[in-house]
Amino acid sequence: MKKSLKTSIIKLENWISSQRYSSYDHYDFWSSKFGIISRGLHSKNRYLGFPIMGFLYLIDAFLPNSRMLFFKKEISCEALPYFARGYFRLYEVMRENAYLVKAIQCLNLLAKKGVETKSGIGWGLHFDWPSRTFIPKNTPCITITSNAVDAFLEGYKVTKDTTYMEIAIKAAEFAIKDLNRKNLGRIVAVSYTPICNTLAINANSFCAKMLYDVSVLSKDHRYAAFADRILGYILQQQNADGSWFYRDKSQNTDNFIDNLHTCFVLEHLYSIFLENSNQRIKVALEKGYSFFVNTFINNDYSCKHFYKYPNPTGVKVDIRSCAETIYCCALLSSLFPDALNIAKQVAYWTMKNMQDPCGFFYFRSYRVGKNKMPYMRWGQAPMFNALTYLLKKLGE
Repeated sequence: MKKSLKTSIIKLENWISSQRYSSYDHYDFWSSKFGIISRGLHSKNRYLGFPIMGFLYLIDAFLPNSRMLFFKKEISCEALPYFARGYFRLYEVMRENAYLVKAIQCLNLLAKKGVETKSGIGWGLHFDWPSRTFIPKNTPCITITSNAVDAFLEGYKVTKDTTYMEIAIKAAEFAIKDLNRKNLGRIVAVSYTPICNTLAINANSFCAKMLYDVSVLSKDHRYAAFADRILGYILQQQNADGSWFYRDKSQNTDNFIDNLHTCFVLEHLYSIFLENSNQRIKVALEKGYSFFVNTFINNDYSCKHFYKYPNPTGVKVDIRSCAETIYCCALLSSLFPDALNIAKQVAYWTMKNMQDPCGFFYFRSYRVGKNKMPYMRWGQAPMFNALTYLLKKLGE
């Protein structure tokens, strides 16, 4: 397994490097003016907006190369942290200095792309974001900011460069001061960005995990104290079957449960559990992990993408869900020993069925056909992160 894993990683890394970390994005059409208008119309009247959205969806799924006529390749702030973390792991496993150099290059590029906020710094998507509230490109959001902090803190641990710690602290200040919040007694929920009020469960888990990590390394207990309040919200939002909806339970319209966002919550709760040994977290992890493996892992170790979704999608396999399943199961294997074998089997299936001979991974498999576009943000970066983590885990 380790040999085939190394071969897959090297092929993927070679392709990533050849592209200089840039690619088209699967949100290209949706972030265009036409895409934003269609989503806005759909949110107001599902029946009027559905034909337009359906047309865009079909183009995106079956004519993905058509985006080359209208859009250009860009480097995503969501992808760079995954690349940096993967390179740090390859440096640790293979002891080749070239990987350390590449990791630092990714961090330096990420630092330049940071956006100053009222109280700190954050990172956002490189395109206009057609959410319930229109989010302009580069608006800092907590998920991407948390991923960036993960990479900077890893850089600090490896290089001892205090600049990385300073950046992480500024990001923590952004999280506790600039995000909108909903106070619910002793617990609190934070918004995705400073300009919206959407309460996403995975976004809160990103925030809590980031604040714990910064608190531990900086010795500033304010961050952990605030994270504890967010943690209470995340635990409260868990359903009886162990699942979490994407958004707050009270926001019932178009709410859904899927693979990758479930993984995010499990990953972050586990990381926090390692810091505080809170038994409530362990109970939530046991319920959540049981739901996850029984719901999203197929008999052949391919991964389901959606569990509950308000509209038909036709998606059988999504590369981001494959990546997060591998990473999540490898991460949680110390608590759930069977998870490591699941991670290995899913990785084997994904490398066999979704990796191109050129090294990149395909975007999605539908009930009719396969979308082979190689998106950095959605596919290559998360897979690079997942496979390098599994390689490191197997080495242990």
